[in-house]
Amino acid sequence: MSSEVERAVAAFLGEAEIDWEILKPVMCFVVLWNRLEAQHGQHLTLRRLESSADSAAASPAFDILRYEPHVAFFQGRYRDSSPRLPALLRDSGEPKVRQRMERLIAGTLESSQDILTAVLMIPYRIRNNLFHGRKDTFQLYAQTELFTHVNEVLCLFHSDLSGGR
Repeated sequence: MSSEVERAVAAFLGEAEIDWEILKPVMCFVVLWNRLEAQHGQHLTLRRLESSADSAAASPAFDILRYEPHVAFFQGRYRDSSPRLPALLRDSGEPKVRQRMERLIAGTLESSQDILTAVLMIPYRIRNNLFHGRKDTFQLYAQTELFTHVNEVLCLFHSDLSGGR
């Protein structure tokens, strides 16, 4: 990569230079999301994501407890920090999607399918915010933990989609 590109990216981030180690989770997210979109025909809609979540959760090998540490992280992040939840829910589409995400954060979802679908809506919203200019690039360094959890969710989901392989 040219030094000109690195300087431009650093300037966009408001930094003197790029800390690639801190940005690694963001870069991994791009690759993991790309792979998920490729599995869904290059345009992953909410309906396709929900359908895939339902299929994965219906598998006998599926275990929602593998997602629990990430659910707990999202609940703490969005429940305890009021400005974050509206940003997550903004433009989230159908009222059903918004309600499911609100119930995930409140801890009131019961079925594995609903929990998995709601968990997957978080990376979906992050993807939309990141690629449509709503995610503040100046905050990417502060969101390493968020991207780390989202990436783990995507890895688990990739595994569940391929039957645990």
